[in-house]
Amino acid sequence: MTISVNELINEVGMTSTITLIICTVIIAILLIGIYFRRRAKKRGRPAGPLETASEHILTKTKEEKKMARVRKRKVHWDASNGLGVVGYKLYWAVGKGVNYDSDFADLGNVTEVILPDDVPSFPIDAGDIELAVVAVDHIGNESDMTKLYAPFGFTAPDAPTGLAVETL
Repeated sequence: MTISVNELINEVGMTSTITLIICTVIIAILLIGIYFRRRAKKRGRPAGPLETASEHILTKTKEEKKMARVRKRKVHWDASNGLGVVGYKLYWAVGKGVNYDSDFADLGNVTEVILPDDVPSFPIDAGDIELAVVAVDHIGNESDMTKLYAPFGFTAPDAPTGLAVETL
């Protein structure tokens, strides 16, 4: 059943029709307000009527990173020519003295790693570290160590303090 506007006016009276139109306009205004409020929030602008632009700049900056940015190190080597090699191990010792009793990580059949990302157990302290790579065969035998002594620094300097903005 379809009803026209004229029939609606005749059926329920002019007062009800005006009330219906006013309610429709109010709902449209509210929906438009919600749309623009969400849009402003997505763009990082103040969303509330009590929040001023200067408060927004001071309190709504990018979220602070939880970890400082440190330079990563790529360690790579030439593949072993030995028969039956199925992977490699990386050994390390802080200072010097890396040996088969040192900390290590099984790397699989790769010839490079990014430290510290690829080896979560690798120490992130600053200092000199001696590295060694060995080839591992299918039985678990390990080759002689190829060693390298290098400085590592996965610690970032302290952040600056006292950041402020002054009005001149």
